[in-house]
Formats: sequence, C-alpha cells, structure tokens
Amino acid sequence: MRVALVSPGRPGLDTGNQVTARRWGGLLRKLGHRVTIQPEYDGRAADVLVALHARKSFPSVVRFRRARPGRPVVVALTGTDLYGDLRTSARARRSLEIADRLVLLQPAGLDELPPALRAKARVIHQSATRPRGRVPSQKEEFEVVVLAHLRPVKDPLRAAAAAGLRPASSRLRVLHAGAALTPQAARAARREQARNPRYRWLGPLPRGRALRLLARSRALVVSSEIEGGANVVSEALACAVPILCSRIPGSIGILGPDHPGYFEVGDTEGLAALLARAEEDPAFLADLRRRGRSLATLVSPARERDSWRRLLRELSRPPVVIAHAGGPADLVARMAEEVRVGLTHPLPSLPCKYFYDDRGSELFDAITRLPEYYQTRTEERILERIAADVIARTRPREIVELGSGLGRKIRLLLEAARGAGGLERVILFDVNERSIEEARARLLADYPGLELGGIVGDFASGDLDLLGRSKGRLAVLFAGTIGNLHPSEVPVFLRGLHRCLAPGDAFLVGLDLVKDEGRLHAAYNDAAGVTADFNRNILRVVNQRLEGDFDPAAFEHVAFYDRERAWIEMRLRARRRLEVRIRRAGLRLRYEAGDEIRTEISCKYTRASFDALLPGTGFRSEEWYTDGDRLFALALLRPSPRQDSRLPLPGRPREADPPPARQAKGSRRLRKSNLRKSVSRVNRVRTPCCFSRAARCASGTRLPRTGKPLVTSR
Repeated sequence: MRVALVSPGRPGLDTGNQVTARRWGGLLRKLGHRVTIQPEYDGRAADVLVALHARKSFPSVVRFRRARPGRPVVVALTGTDLYGDLRTSARARRSLEIADRLVLLQPAGLDELPPALRAKARVIHQSATRPRGRVPSQKEEFEVVVLAHLRPVKDPLRAAAAAGLRPASSRLRVLHAGAALTPQAARAARREQARNPRYRWLGPLPRGRALRLLARSRALVVSSEIEGGANVVSEALACAVPILCSRIPGSIGILGPDHPGYFEVGDTEGLAALLARAEEDPAFLADLRRRGRSLATLVSPARERDSWRRLLRELSRPPVVIAHAGGPADLVARMAEEVRVGLTHPLPSLPCKYFYDDRGSELFDAITRLPEYYQTRTEERILERIAADVIARTRPREIVELGSGLGRKIRLLLEAARGAGGLERVILFDVNERSIEEARARLLADYPGLELGGIVGDFASGDLDLLGRSKGRLAVLFAGTIGNLHPSEVPVFLRGLHRCLAPGDAFLVGLDLVKDEGRLHAAYNDAAGVTADFNRNILRVVNQRLEGDFDPAAFEHVAFYDRERAWIEMRLRARRRLEVRIRRAGLRLRYEAGDEIRTEISCKYTRASFDALLPGTGFRSEEWYTDGDRLFALALLRPSPRQDSRLPLPGRPREADPPPARQAKGSRRLRKSNLRKSVSRVNRVRTPCCFSRAARCASGTRLPRTGKPLVTSR
C-alpha cells in the first residue's frame, strides 16, 4: 500500500510526534508498504492516510478525503488533541468523524472518545529499544533525567523545583534535555540552573545521546500536564529505568492505576517526597524497576509492527458486521407486544432487558462498581482463580458471551486462552448494540489477533438461533443474569442453548447464591441511588421507543427480598395518581398512588436448587466453583451425550407432540400435569420454595401491593 503519513510540526524540532512518525514509517516500510512522511498532505496518490494529531491534521484529513474518496483515513490521537482539543475544537471532532480508524497510544484514551466513535478505535502502544552497547552507570551522584522540550504543557521545571527542596546531604541531580521553544523558556531554564546547583539544562540532544542519558540514569521524571502516551515512558520501560510521573490518564493507561511512582500534577512537595524515597529506599527503587520490566512487552517493536499489520489488513477488508435479530420495525413491534402484555397483567411488569439502552448500560456498569454491590467483585475473583482450569477443560475455539455488556469479565478467560492457544473467535451477544461496539473496540485493542463479532438480540426470547451450531464453543453468561429469568423459564433457555452446542462444548454460568438478607437488600438499595436511577430508566426507554409519556420522577424505586421465592424483586411505585399513554403499544393506563410495576426479579440459588432445573435440558453439571464466603458461584455445564427427555420443558410440547393448536384436550391436560410434576420436583429440592403462592417479604409482612390500572386499548 502507498501510505501518506502526516505529522504537522515545526521544521527542525524533534517533537514526540516527529519521533513517532519516523518510527511508524520505518515499521510500515518493513511491512512492505511505500511510505511518505509529510507535514501536511500534498495531494499525491496514496492508498491510506495516517495523520497524527486530530486538530493539527484536520486540513490534511479533509483534503485527502476529497481527493481520494473511498480510501481509508487513520487519525492518531497523540496528546493535546485527545485530552484537550476534543472538548474545545470542532476541527478535532470533525477529524474523528471523518476517520475510518482512530489510533490511541494507550487504552485509557478510549474513555475520552465519544461513545459512538469508540468502535473504530485501536490501541497501538509506542515501541522503544535500549541503546546498543554498554551504558556506564553513574555511581557518585543520584542522577534523574527529564526528557522534555520546554513547553508549558510539559511543566518542565517541576523536577528542578522538587530537587531544590532536598537537604544539602542529598546526592540528587536533575539533568534536563530538551529544546526551549521560546526565548522566555530558555531564560527561565538558565535562571533555574544558576540558582539551583541540583539542576542542569543540557538543551536539545540528538536522539541517541538522549537515550543513553536515560539508560544510565537512576530514574525518569515526567511532570507533564497532558500526554497521549509519551514516547519517553516507552523508552524508560525499554531501558528498565524507574519512572516518577504525574498522575495523568496518558501515563495511567500505560503504567496502570496502581503504579507507586505517581505524584499529582503541579505537586512539587509530592515529587520531592518520591525523589527522596527513590534516593534513600533501595526497595522502592527496585519495585519501580521490577514493575517497569513487567511492562516491557508492551513496548516491543515486534508488537507495534504486528499491530500496524493487523490494522492495515483490517482496512483492506470489509468490517465485521454485527448481526441483528430483526430490523428496527421488528424490534419495536416485539417490544410493543411485550410491554402491552406485561402492563395489562394483574401484576403489571416490564421485561428487564429494556433497562439496557445506552444510558442503562452505563448505569449498570456504575452499579457494578458500588461498594454495596458484591456480585461483580466476587465473580471476578472467582474467575481469576478458575479461568485457566476452565480453558484447560474446554479448550474452546470460540467463546460466546451472552449478555456481554461492556465485556469486562471475558478478558479473564481471554488471558487464560492466550496462553493455552487455539482460540479463534469471540462473539458478543447483547440487547444493546452500542455496548457491543464499545466492548469490541476495547477487546480488539488488546487482542487484535482474534476475530470479534456481535449479535444484537435477546438470548432469552429465541434469538439464540442466530448463533447456529459450532464445534469447539464455550458459551458464558456472567453476573448472575440467569437469575433474571423466572425459574420456570430457565429450562426453556437451556434447551435453546443446547441446540447451539455440539458434543464437547460447554456453558459457564454465574449464579448469585442465597445469603444474608441484609447484604442482598443493601446491594439493590445502594446509598448513592444509582440502582434507583437504573430502575427508572426502563420508563425512559419505553417513552423513547414506544412514544410513551411516563414521568420517571413520579415513581419511586422499591427493591425487597422475597424469602419464600428466594429472589430479589424490583418494582416502581407510583407516588401519585397518573395517566399514561404508550402510543406504539396502543395503551392508556391509569395508576393510583402506591400502584406498582415489577421491573425485575433476581433469583438466588443453591447448588441443589439450580441442579434441579437441569433434567430435560440436555445439560449436566461438571464443576461448581464458588468463593470462600459462598456469595456467588460459577457452574460449568456440559451437553449430555444423549439429551435427558424425562421431563418436558415448561410451556412447550415435546418434539414428538403435535403442535399445540392441534392437541386434544386430554393431551393438554397431560402436558399440564407433567409440568406440575416438574415444578413439584424442583420445589421438593429447593429451600425455600420458588413457586409458593404465599406472598410474604423477608419481615413476614405482606408484600407491597400492585395496582390494577385501568387499561384502554387503542
């Protein structure tokens, strides 16, 4: 391919972007591409444009798009464009909209992008190599180095100010290499050098000399206010030099949130304290060096080259298409029918899948981080412990995550599979397309060799057939989501999933367990009110998609534990008298103060009560993983060699039965009788009973009442 690589900048000044452009040009040439590096696009024929800095390269992006329509544009966000211009510059935002792909230098940058653009972002860490030959160490003095041009955004004299706070006995010296971009900056550096014996400004150095200076130093200081993913941090990792740096997203995205060498932006005293520890505490310095060595693979030139190979290959082929369970009209029609049936039931209800529009997905992600919400933390700890065992048992070629959300937990399985080898494909299955796109973008950034697809659908409503059948498949359903199904619906779901699995495949499912009622109550009634906002969001979704006029503020959040059914129930209770119209569902509803709508159940299981649901589904339990406190469990299920057909699925005929419309009354009675026996069998095992008609809450009082709204259809 002919690659036009644009890097705007001052001629003769070796900025970070210029260094990046030269390195990328060399990598792309090694991959067999013809590369021209230009300060702006000059109109020459090219197959792809790679432009550094969204705002500064905007004219080149526009010119290339006009001159070469249909050719891909890649915009790399390198620093001030990502962490400043996106909020203030229409040009920067427009560059991102025009681009076919966005390149970020570290994964934390994804959080800065508008959600709609994250799916086309890829993370490519900047690579670096250690200088050749032996680099002599400095033993007499404790030298730390600053490699930064004298620009305000670099806060270039912060290390000098911090060094000036050290006592006379300190051996600390700060060596600063970098060009002054203005006469005022040069004068400030000279004044600091004249008054501060611990600081020496070396001016601009050739790249090779600067790297050797870094390699021999005791530590690197990065005091920047903004970085997109600094070259110098990659160079320090390659040289195994400890890093002391300002706590900014661009550095956190490379070093991680728990790096012990952070100080706050502009905090001279904080930096001085870190310099003192580095000089006086060998264990601290050794820990920084060890952490740096553990990240060295991120900055491997081979990794960066392979990332570019995959990106350009991706641009030369059609994108992965996200499959849909139906067109927009089909989805609206289905939702209208489900809402109509639910809200006209004696106990009005809404399907909990309609929590999850874009805002609902974000709110649920926030819930998983709440201190009261133990489920996510506990499940992740179990997964960290068992991931390698699950992968070793199942050896999947494909992982399908049902209800994938933002795809956080699947990473633990992917890490285990990365070591084992053999995994080829991941499919994310969720009701919210934007969640799939965001998860795909983040996973592609970290696992670029995987084939990643998505399916927008409801796995509990028959859309599983979109998966087809594939050998070597591991299906996973995390977060206790199976608890949102009524226990009588679980066998139906499992039977449908069984059709999508081949012998030897497996299903890993997360289950929230029966436990102390106080802990359950706190998890669904958090002090911050995030769950309450999440609960009311379902009304906003109905309003938006079905032209409803619910007032979410007129409903209060209610969540309680039903001990006899062993589930948490969430409802919305009307605060006052209301009349609601839902046009696309053909409904007019009236609610009195105190009337309620059920929005979710979340069943809590024991091992015995869950295993009792498996007969007749085609699954058998292979392994049961739980935590020490038995708060949560992950069950590994396998398709049985021959499906157990002793029990019919609730509400569905056996395959040998005639269609329901043609069944004789006696057949219907027989089927209902068999269903009652199936339910009875589950009840005998489950304690407490999930199907008891008695409606008692944990305190023994009657459950909150549900209203009986007047319903007027069309």
